[in-house]
Amino acid sequence: MHGWLGPGFDSNVTRDIITPGIGTISPDGFLYGLVEAEGRLVLLERLRLRGAYDAGGRIFLLNPSENTVVQSAQLEATLAILPWLDFSLLGRARDRRGADRDYTDLSGGAEVALFPADPVEVRVSVAAHRFIYWPRFDYSWFGPDGLVSAKYRIDRHHSLSVFGLYNPRTYSGKAKGPPPPPPDKGTQPEPSFGRADSVLGAGAAWAYRGGFQLSAGYSYFDTTSNSWGETIRRHRLTATGAVRLPWELTAFASGTLQLASYPQGFSTSEFVVMNDEDFASSVSAKLARPVGAHVDLDIRYAFYFSTMPTANFVYQRHVVTIGVSVNF
Repeated sequence: MHGWLGPGFDSNVTRDIITPGIGTISPDGFLYGLVEAEGRLVLLERLRLRGAYDAGGRIFLLNPSENTVVQSAQLEATLAILPWLDFSLLGRARDRRGADRDYTDLSGGAEVALFPADPVEVRVSVAAHRFIYWPRFDYSWFGPDGLVSAKYRIDRHHSLSVFGLYNPRTYSGKAKGPPPPPPDKGTQPEPSFGRADSVLGAGAAWAYRGGFQLSAGYSYFDTTSNSWGETIRRHRLTATGAVRLPWELTAFASGTLQLASYPQGFSTSEFVVMNDEDFASSVSAKLARPVGAHVDLDIRYAFYFSTMPTANFVYQRHVVTIGVSVNF
């Protein structure tokens, strides 16, 4: 079990997007807490059970309406059918409450893992996925998830991995039509059919594990929608690293460069159901030091940034935290 507690500062509590020179953002301080628990059990040497649960929350000083509680849970049962074949049943749930962004994210399915040779690992999973966005139910959706991933360990330090995913989504609301034509061109009726999106993704990554840790990757996501303004295409470059420093310090850093295009223009309504990592470029860093057998001190910083040229919007957010973590 792991727990973390500490104060922090958020430069854009409400996660507003603004037009340059117009509008303001709301900075605030907060108190943050997180608890993580995980358990494993092996039965009959072939059946492995794993469960994990975590809960975290933020309490803001000046904006109590932005207080947030997030919970998530995972259950996994894996049967080793053959030395080179595993079959798993997976269940995941995540629930967020607060700041007018309440949602529940549920998925459950099965996974087959193949180990055809010692350095090769291939996984294929299929799941049913249900996302409920409580403030606007028409942004809720359901659909199947399909994911294929492969990992190749080049040697004891280097590895390569690739993935591909497909997620068709059927929404609870209707599709939006294109902007109305000029008055002298008549009117255009709103679509009467439901919204449906098709999400495709693929990517590759390299990782090094040795005296330090370093990884880099590229991924592409294409969300094609029959609802006007909801089609998004994203390129994402990521890099992460960790290294031990003198005085028992450990430094972590990560960066994400995300280039997104909106063929029909940027939809501000879609923004509210996105997380920072879904649409924004970011830089983050963490410095940690143990102060006891089970206690660490750390300081963290993250910067999120995104522009939407079509709508002339800018999104920026700085988050700083100082915390104490305890391993039970």
